[in-house]
Amino acid sequence: MSRFPIKASFTALLASFVLSGCDLQKGTVSPEDYIFLARSSLDGVWLGAMIGRNEAIRSKNFPACVTGEILGEVSVGVSETLSKRPSGDVVIPPVDIDLSDCMAFSPGPRPQDREVIATYMEAFSGVALSAVEHYGLRLKQADCRKGTAVLGAVAYLQGLVKPIADEISIPDGMFSAPGVRISISECQEEASDQ
Repeated sequence: MSRFPIKASFTALLASFVLSGCDLQKGTVSPEDYIFLARSSLDGVWLGAMIGRNEAIRSKNFPACVTGEILGEVSVGVSETLSKRPSGDVVIPPVDIDLSDCMAFSPGPRPQDREVIATYMEAFSGVALSAVEHYGLRLKQADCRKGTAVLGAVAYLQGLVKPIADEISIPDGMFSAPGVRISISECQEEASDQ
């Protein structure tokens, strides 16, 4: 599955603004722009994870391979979830991830330091995930439900460090990413206060 069409779509969108003579003004960003930017940044998480995974396969780095594979797969599901309009709590569904590409050079069971996994996650997705968080904070000011969903998705991805470390410690070739419910009740309370 290729995600490179996103870059082409962005280029086409930018070209359409230039060719149409549409003036881009400061302060005119709509909430829909922020959700688009957050999802585009999640595509950056996916891309960084896949590059990291492929490099790890080449160098036979098992922990990096597993981290990249899981982070990439989960970020796709998160992006798809954020493309839906939240009417209630946002639910990121569970997903089973096949790690067979990494298992070819698994060293077998051995304790894994979470700091190592956190380092790989930061290397693969740090800048892109920071951008998702930035757009989520901006979005929350304009649309509490969508902003809360984006920020919950960031917390979910950041929370994968321990489950990934556990999988690497006792590898079995499959990883079950848990589903998560992101509560937007704070937004409903804010709406009723107004």
